[in-house]
Amino acid sequence: MFPFRQAVSSDKEAILRIDAMVTGDTSRAPQLSQAIDSGHCYTIAFDNDVTGYAVIDQSFFRQTFLSLLVIHPFYRRMGLGDALLQRLEEMCPTEKLFLSTSLTNTPMQKLCKKRGYVESGSIDNLNPNEPELVFCKQIKMPQSAPAPRPRHPYLTMSPHMYSY
Repeated sequence: MFPFRQAVSSDKEAILRIDAMVTGDTSRAPQLSQAIDSGHCYTIAFDNDVTGYAVIDQSFFRQTFLSLLVIHPFYRRMGLGDALLQRLEEMCPTEKLFLSTSLTNTPMQKLCKKRGYVESGSIDNLNPNEPELVFCKQIKMPQSAPAPRPRHPYLTMSPHMYSY
C-alpha cells in the first residue's frame, strides 16, 4: 500500500525537513543522520515522496526500541503511521517491541492501543511537566529452553542395576 524501506543517504534531506517541521528546530539532525548511516532508520512514502520515518534499534535491554516515529503533518490521519508501525513489527528481530510517547501525544497512544500495545510504565523528568509513557507489544513467543539431551542408557543406570 505505502512503500516502506530502509532509509538511504539520499533520504536525509526529506527526513531532516520533516523533523524540523514537526519539532520546530534541527536539534535531532545529528541523531537522525547517524540512524540513517547505521541502518536504523526506515521510511514510508506517499506518491513516491518520503512522508514519514522511524528510528528503531535493539539497544533497550536487548529488545527492539522504536525511538522515533514521525509522519509529515500534511499526511497524518491517512494510515501512514499505522502502516509504518505494522512493517516495523513484521521485521522486528526480538520478542518484544517497546516504544515511548509523551503523555500529551494522544494520537500515538491511540495507535499503540489499536495495534495491541500495552502500557508498561512512565518516565518522569525527560521533558518538563510531561511524562513519557512506555508501551510494549509481544511480537514473538519467547524462545523456550532447549529440551535436555537424552542421556546414554548406561550413564543413567544406577549401580544397583548391575549384576555381579
